[in-house]
Amino acid sequence: MNRRVALFAGALLLVSCASGPAAISGHSLPADTSSPTSSASLPTVASSEPATLPATPSTASPVDAAAQLSIGDLPATADCTMGSPPADGQITFVVAGRLYAVSSDGAVQCLADLGGRSPTWLSWSPDGDEVLIGPDALLRADGTISATGYFADNTNVRWSAPTGKALLAPKATTGQLIWRNAHDSNDRIDVSFADGITSAAYHPAGKHIVAAGIGRDGLGPGVFVASNRGANAQRIGALEPGTTATEVAFDMSGDSMVFVHRHADGGSHLHRFHFASPTQGTLGYLETLADLPDVTPTHLVVSSVDEGDVAWTQAYSPANASTIVMLGGSTTTVSADSPEPDHIAESLGWLPGHRLLISSRSADPSAGAAFNLWEWSPTGMRSVLDGVSAAATRTMHGQYHEMTTVLGSGFG
Repeated sequence: MNRRVALFAGALLLVSCASGPAAISGHSLPADTSSPTSSASLPTVASSEPATLPATPSTASPVDAAAQLSIGDLPATADCTMGSPPADGQITFVVAGRLYAVSSDGAVQCLADLGGRSPTWLSWSPDGDEVLIGPDALLRADGTISATGYFADNTNVRWSAPTGKALLAPKATTGQLIWRNAHDSNDRIDVSFADGITSAAYHPAGKHIVAAGIGRDGLGPGVFVASNRGANAQRIGALEPGTTATEVAFDMSGDSMVFVHRHADGGSHLHRFHFASPTQGTLGYLETLADLPDVTPTHLVVSSVDEGDVAWTQAYSPANASTIVMLGGSTTTVSADSPEPDHIAESLGWLPGHRLLISSRSADPSAGAAFNLWEWSPTGMRSVLDGVSAAATRTMHGQYHEMTTVLGSGFG
């Protein structure tokens, strides 16, 4: 398959999906003004040949089917407190309108009574203090719930960085990129720097945004980086006409970002763009992590605690989906299939120590929306709890770098 991505280095360069140079210069604007976390040198992810994944998944990990918890183990106390996540993170989940957390040592606590709500989607802030209980509602650190201003079906809502003072999402109807104050939904700004935006994400330091959409430079669809107010947009990848990029996400360090390039023929590539330092004289280079000729990845999760860890879900048929795990940027992949017959496995989020939270859903639509939780690690899979309505990992973001790439005047 001859698929191409274009990168910009003063003039347009056409390169294979594996890698390519780029060059650019300029400046950026801050939005989330919390002091960024400093970090020591982080390992460089090496460029490699793309992995072509097998058409049929296979289970490669030992399975511990004895559930760590049961519904009866959940505390019945009315004393629910959000608190802060422990260093090794927590698995959080909703059962019967209550939000619970279980730590790696098996300790269970009630975080909040959701007042009759039973969300099917959770997303924690970068510091783990607040959580979206659906795209339309925010559970604050003090236990109160407020509206976000986004529609309940807009699962493209993302937190600002580094502390989660704001929210960001493209409008499903127009593709405009809308920034909102997390605690005041009426405080909103259109920060669009492309048209028809499908996905966007904050750099961990909070001063830049990456988004996929249609460029305002007249060169069609692509992936773009801009300041966190949508200024000085630069194209970092040009996609062929009629294709899209979806589910963009930054690595823990902020030195690279990952996105899915969905092709018109039904196949996809999973790419990682590495941002260069100003002394290198380029914007960065593109690495292809996986060539997926027959499927489009969904549920892309990039670890915010272990550099280079990526997971995504591949649906081989409506009743057959696997989570594919890639550790540390290696092209070595592991298929984390559901150990339960007639269930599909989907990636939910990473925990420290290369642990991945996976949902196991019945392939039978009549079975209802509840699903079972499993934890995958390099040593095997273990059952956590059956029958939850929503789940997510709760961690504090690991060490990251400021983006040292500087942007030119751009076109945003």
